[in-house]
Amino acid sequence: MYRLLLKTHNKTGLKYLCKTVKDDWVKYTGSGKYWLNHLREHGRDISTELLYETDDFHRFKDVAIIESIKRDVVNSKEYANLMVEKGDGGFISAPWLGKKRPNMTGNRNPAKRSEVRKLISKNNPMRRPECRKLMSQIMMGNKNGNNENSIAAISGFWKGRKQSAEHIAKRVASMKLSRTKKAEL
Repeated sequence: MYRLLLKTHNKTGLKYLCKTVKDDWVKYTGSGKYWLNHLREHGRDISTELLYETDDFHRFKDVAIIESIKRDVVNSKEYANLMVEKGDGGFISAPWLGKKRPNMTGNRNPAKRSEVRKLISKNNPMRRPECRKLMSQIMMGNKNGNNENSIAAISGFWKGRKQSAEHIAKRVASMKLSRTKKAEL
């Protein structure tokens, strides 16, 4: 039995059109990359609506494609679908199947949508003040930067690397300059 489902995230309202053959179709969460990432971030609080079910795969495929186009699941920001639901389990990158990679330019690529970019940027650990503070404490230690941990971290980077005499002279001069600037503060 082929079932066409409409999943809706109860907190965010994001929707996902999907297919399953499982008997317990309510527990099926979906398999789309964007949808599963959304569930990981916001939790699995979803509701499921059964849109269509049949034993005839060809009829199911036609209904799924029509429903995908009618709802505009690929281009709409309301849906997490990256491609039209065809009942084939998603894109398979096999040259002998004669399928081409779906067009992921512009708004079809969720990573290029501004709200997704903001989420990616927001989740960058160096954007969080507590992470920046911790990293600063590790690297700088006290005000003079002479903490044993920070010196070990920085010197560990240079172990085993051969430096030219010119490079060593520039580094020493830079360190002297930065110490005098810190002393002035």
